[in-house]
Amino acid sequence: MKRTHLKPAAFTLVEVLVAMAIFAAVLAALLMFTQSTLRFSSQNRQNSNILREVSEASDYMGSSIRRASQIYSELSINSKVCTLSGSDLPCFAIIVPDSTNNNGQIDRYLALVYRIEERTVLPSRLKNDDPWADEHTYIIREYRKILCETGDSNYPCGDERPNSISGAIPYFVLEGLSLDEDMKLTGTDLQVFVLEADGITLNFRLASKQRNEIIYAPSQGALELEVKQRN
Repeated sequence: MKRTHLKPAAFTLVEVLVAMAIFAAVLAALLMFTQSTLRFSSQNRQNSNILREVSEASDYMGSSIRRASQIYSELSINSKVCTLSGSDLPCFAIIVPDSTNNNGQIDRYLALVYRIEERTVLPSRLKNDDPWADEHTYIIREYRKILCETGDSNYPCGDERPNSISGAIPYFVLEGLSLDEDMKLTGTDLQVFVLEADGITLNFRLASKQRNEIIYAPSQGALELEVKQRN
């Protein structure tokens, strides 16, 4: 009896093309999912870093304000007006007992000035090149100067309210500050420094542009910290 050998059926060209199309679609979907996951992870990591910066800045300034013996909002700092009122960018100053002697007595007072400024005033070595941030965000600078210390003719000075401070050196910088309260940058001003009867309320919110999307931290409203003087 003669045996017949059946040829294995081969894929047709149409079947091969359909299989390739399905594989390409699955691969494209997998690639989009991976990219989306990486982008989401990167954005979350960046937002966490920004929120940490906001928290650290609030804690730092809050600690100084709690130690302040005086808070004042009208003075001249390095020949520039410093005020919490008017059309100028907000600015206020505090007098802080800075050190004590062996007897536990204060022997030096420090003047700390916190001023909101345009981002463009920062030297290029202190910031990334970001035209959007230059136009839409601000910085907070701390200016510091020893007001008086043991041996000065005007010591103690903790109860004085100087009309002007010259030669103050900038130290602390918070970058990326948003002064817009609305998510869509409609121009609703956010009051960053609010003077209270016995302290200052801080309202911090940072903004950045990531892949053509404006990201805020916190995403809703501002981080509010009400700081009371202890002295």
